[in-house]
Amino acid sequence: MTQSTLAKCAPKPKAVDRGKALIDAWRQSGLSRAAYARQHHLGAHLLTYWSKKFPDPGVGPVESGALAQADATAPAADFIQLPVSLPPRPVPVAPPHIEIRLTSGALVRVAPGVDHDLLKVVMQTLAGSAC
Repeated sequence: MTQSTLAKCAPKPKAVDRGKALIDAWRQSGLSRAAYARQHHLGAHLLTYWSKKFPDPGVGPVESGALAQADATAPAADFIQLPVSLPPRPVPVAPPHIEIRLTSGALVRVAPGVDHDLLKVVMQTLAGSAC
């Protein structure tokens, strides 16, 4: 037999054995699932699948969903947490305006950007009215 024939005849490791080896390597790395998967170009779902098949003997039974929640809330090994303080938001200030009190007691407030022609018409009208 040639060497290429021997290579074809060698038995492949079973998927279960490869899965067990993968989980053992991941656990020994100390990395999170996501970090290990990124580092080894794997899908994180693959680690999740095999970790359910080979639960960590040092960890007690986990309720459904609790393991995923723990992974989601644990800080990733690739990141550090920094405190952030934001400056206080400025209090909105009303735009300046002009107040005109007529002798009758009526008050006219004129906001910035008012149409001057319209203001003139309003003032002339008020001056000619009884208010």
